[in-house]
Amino acid sequence: DPMGDDAQKWFTGKGMFPIRAGIVKDVGAFYTNTGRLLSIIWAMLTTQDATPDLYKVHVGTPESDDDRCLHYRWRSYFQGALDFILENSKQYLQWHDLGLTVGGRVQDANRPEFLFGTALSCVAGVWTCMKDNLKSTNHKPVFRRACPGYPPQQMGITQGLNYGCVVAPWAAAYRPLDADDKPESSVCLRSIYDHSVRGVLVNVRARQEHFLRRSLVCAYVREAWDAFLDPALLDQLRSLRVKLLTHKDRFLVDIREVPEDEPFGDGSKTWKQALMDAGVNKWGPTMPLTGIGGVPSAGSIEPSDEPAPAVQDLKTMPFAGTAPDPTPWWRRKTTIAAAGATVALGGIAAAVARARSRG
Repeated sequence: DPMGDDAQKWFTGKGMFPIRAGIVKDVGAFYTNTGRLLSIIWAMLTTQDATPDLYKVHVGTPESDDDRCLHYRWRSYFQGALDFILENSKQYLQWHDLGLTVGGRVQDANRPEFLFGTALSCVAGVWTCMKDNLKSTNHKPVFRRACPGYPPQQMGITQGLNYGCVVAPWAAAYRPLDADDKPESSVCLRSIYDHSVRGVLVNVRARQEHFLRRSLVCAYVREAWDAFLDPALLDQLRSLRVKLLTHKDRFLVDIREVPEDEPFGDGSKTWKQALMDAGVNKWGPTMPLTGIGGVPSAGSIEPSDEPAPAVQDLKTMPFAGTAPDPTPWWRRKTTIAAAGATVALGGIAAAVARARSRG
């Protein structure tokens, strides 16, 4: 019972903090088949070379304020969870500074969601500090900044956290000391977006740029797809299409795969018609070419031996590699975290699935 004796003692200020990593459950574990399906879509999107599907996702940039792009959505999603935890911490410490036995909403029995919400650090948080054992005491830990930090499955006693990936209200306020032994302005707990998700999305966006230039995929995509909500990518697509019309590799375009009614230029003709007017055979590719080093080429507007940016495996995402709990389910105390790695990553892939229905 999540509202059992441990929780009741906590709410009255007479017990220890009751939430710990062992009782936190990733909701993604309840959607095994959904997670597998979305993982397949994600892999198809990020590992296949020059696939048009790559352009059905609006990735954007880390600085983007476009709420339709993945950078904005994931940055906001994880930051919202951290803001929740930090507000819990702020209220808890304010109340205890006043000498009160309970600390704000995280000890309010009428609003238990704030207590259970501390488990969000197991989804959204990265601990970017290491305990300085030489200067720490039992009652006052001292921290130094550790970069890039520890994802949830690595958070624990070594990092000065007694509840695993669950960051207690007082711990959420910990700040590391700088080289002059002065507290830094930012706390130890940071967003997992900055730790791993940001880098993944940067590489996905880089792949979009790479294959527009290094292949003929610009012939097969649609301007209406989500990737081209990004003005820079849309400009690049349009300029490369103009270049393709006079490029020798235009004869490698399979006109049968070019979308019908795709706009081009001033709208006086379609993109497909522009290609045929440039000599592209309506029955299929007619010009076998060899690429760099004599390797058969599928065509490239700007040939290069530079490899495509790779999208790293997100094994450092929340709950990755967590060992199963051998305790029978009816004996477990469980707190449900808001979202786990499987569903979180699946959300990106789901955007692809939705886009496919439009393309």
